[in-house]
Amino acid sequence: LWRVSRWVSTYVLGLSRSQCARSDGHTRCVMVSTIAPSILSPPPYLLQPSGIGLFSVASFIGIVVAYPVAGPLTDSLSRALRRRYHSETHNPEDRLPALIVPFIVAPPGLLLLGYIFHEQRSVYIAAVGFAMHVSGLVLVPSSVLSVVVDGWPASGSEALVLINAGKNAIAFGLTLST
Repeated sequence: LWRVSRWVSTYVLGLSRSQCARSDGHTRCVMVSTIAPSILSPPPYLLQPSGIGLFSVASFIGIVVAYPVAGPLTDSLSRALRRRYHSETHNPEDRLPALIVPFIVAPPGLLLLGYIFHEQRSVYIAAVGFAMHVSGLVLVPSSVLSVVVDGWPASGSEALVLINAGKNAIAFGLTLST
C-alpha cells in the first residue's frame, strides 16, 4: 500500500519528494486512524467507541507537544548554520537540517505502534507510538514550508496550496478506498 500511495503521489499527481514525504506521513496517520477501531474493538483490547476516541487523543497530544518546538527549532538551526557558514546571507536551505528531528521521532513511533499492536501489548504504549508519529508530522511542515516560502517568495503561496492540496487528495483517496 505504501508503494501504491508513493506511485500515485509521484506519477499521477506529479508531487515532489518533499510532498511525497508529507503525504506518506499523513497517509500513515490516516491509516492508523482508519484501522485502529478494527484492532482495538475485538479481543484482547475490547475498547468501546469512547475508548477508541480516547486513543485518538494521542494524536492531539503529539501535536501539542511538537507544535511549540517546530518553529523555534527550524529558526534556531537556520540562525546557527548562517552564523557558522555564511554570516552575511540567509539561505533557505539552512532550514532543511531540521528535518532530522522528525525523521528520528516519527518512524520509531510508527514501528512502536505496529509492534505493540502485533504483540497485543498495552494500548497506552501504542498511543505513545502514535503520538510520536504525529509529533514528527508536525515538525516536517515547519521546515519544508518555510524553505518554500523563503526560497520562492513570489510563488510561495501557490506552492503551499499545491502541497496541501496534494497531501489532502492522497489522504482523501486513502479514506475513500477503505
